[in-house]
Amino acid sequence: GPGSHSADIAGYDTNKNWIQGAPSIFLDNAAPAINRSLDALACAVRSCCDQANLQVEEMARQVGMDMPGSNSCAGGTATAQAVMANENELCSRNIVQSAQSLLNQHAGTSTAKTEKHGVRLMVLSMEAFLDGGDEDNTGGFTDKQVKNLLKVCEIILKNPHL
Repeated sequence: GPGSHSADIAGYDTNKNWIQGAPSIFLDNAAPAINRSLDALACAVRSCCDQANLQVEEMARQVGMDMPGSNSCAGGTATAQAVMANENELCSRNIVQSAQSLLNQHAGTSTAKTEKHGVRLMVLSMEAFLDGGDEDNTGGFTDKQVKNLLKVCEIILKNPHL
């Protein structure tokens, strides 16, 4: 089995299959909203990492570098394959929006005694990151990105223990 270090756990073959692929908890409508939200965010992060890795691999290919262990020739990771098969539901932008809706749904329930500041922080950060870009193509931030980043700062200032 894997050691106790996070790199050992993440690198363990059995866990690679569980960590990758379609977000099974998010897709389970019977699962609690907070759990579905966290699984959606985890999928969005994996998907963004997959996209970044593909961009690095493409840049390496353009300059003639060989990238050992690349996933592009094998059809991508299990997450990338799941996202491509269900692009409307699982693309990063849509899944982050779904995570936000689930988080709001969770916050509205009577059993949600405290606001999940860490989860809200993650959602706002992902929304700012995934927003389409500046309105006038000057390389700046959109109003929505600025507002989300300010909300992130506010959460951190009000909850320094995060």
